[in-house]
Amino acid sequence: MPPRGYVNNPKTRAIDINPEYFDLIKSALERFSLGTISIPEIRQELFKHGLTTKSGNPLTYNTLGAMLRNPFYYGVFRLKGELHQGSHQPMISKEAFDRIQSRLANDGRIVDWTDRTRNAKNFLFTELGKCGECGYSIIQDYHKKKTGREFKYYRCSKKSKTCKCGQRAINEKDLVPQIEDLVTNIALNDDWYGWSMRVIEEWKQEEQGDLDSQANEFKSILVENESKLERLLDLYIEGGLTNDEYKSRKNKIINDNIELEDKINRIGSEASLWFEPLSQALKVSNEAHHLILQRDYPQMQQILKQVGSNHNLVEQRFSVQLASPWCFFGEVVAQLAKRGSPATTSINKIMSIQGLGGVKGNKSRSAEGRSRLVSRQSLSPLSAQTLSQPRQPHLADEAVGIAT
Repeated sequence: MPPRGYVNNPKTRAIDINPEYFDLIKSALERFSLGTISIPEIRQELFKHGLTTKSGNPLTYNTLGAMLRNPFYYGVFRLKGELHQGSHQPMISKEAFDRIQSRLANDGRIVDWTDRTRNAKNFLFTELGKCGECGYSIIQDYHKKKTGREFKYYRCSKKSKTCKCGQRAINEKDLVPQIEDLVTNIALNDDWYGWSMRVIEEWKQEEQGDLDSQANEFKSILVENESKLERLLDLYIEGGLTNDEYKSRKNKIINDNIELEDKINRIGSEASLWFEPLSQALKVSNEAHHLILQRDYPQMQQILKQVGSNHNLVEQRFSVQLASPWCFFGEVVAQLAKRGSPATTSINKIMSIQGLGGVKGNKSRSAEGRSRLVSRQSLSPLSAQTLSQPRQPHLADEAVGIAT
């Protein structure tokens, strides 16, 4: 049987997309590759839309793990250990697939974080991370005095046979404010969240206009090339070109046209790819704000699992490496905290610092910055300096000189 999202076509003996689930799974895989959705959330979303086991239950985590690791989704299939090019329609790009593998490698085991039953001692946190000294897991520890007073700790499991770990345990009451501080770094209140969503909607509309303009440029060049082919044929018929010269020039124009058509298709398929992951990231940050208000510490930990990796405890300090785009949210949130209400001029300055360009700034620069914000090959931490890269040529720049 083909993977979920595809169906066998008995007439053509080909594998076609399953229109009922293809876009659903595609969206889930792409968002997971960008770090804006977790595995439990994928499970719940697929179940909500009717993608279940034969018995009607949510897909198992083993099944989800196999889906996330299946190269069939980017256009190839594995046979006897070898990869072969498939004839089916790919669901995601190879780049997205590689990001998924990177995230799986960073996150480790596929675990149902949200549905996992907490133990009888009612610890606030589970599967906290790794010891920063020896790399072994942080585990829960419990102590009850004769007076009835209870103490909950988190400490290194100290299972290493080659390293004598010297890290001390941390009391849960001392860990709680650290978790809250980390979540505060990415939290956006309702005012800023609503304003931000309106701004990126404006960005989306602005960028769509730029992309439409680029596509029209390419289409104009295609029309010119068709005229060139006609003139080339006339010249060949009149004897102005040899057969070899005619073939050489014609082939070049044909190849140029293929490249132009590919660029037009890319504009259509890649338009505003940054919008959904960025809006999802802002939504997560707003959820973080409400979790802080509710003092929901277990869910705060789940937020940290969603937005970062390499959760370490060393010298009684808990740390997380944030993924893009949350990795620069800390500085932005700190700047926003100094202002009582959204202001375009202020946010423009903040975004410029992060290499995103201003809302009303140069269109090419701001659009490229937004794309860089969510188009990363992995979930590794990114600095503001990494985000501030020189402008890459637009697709329209690439077309210069193609049809000369």
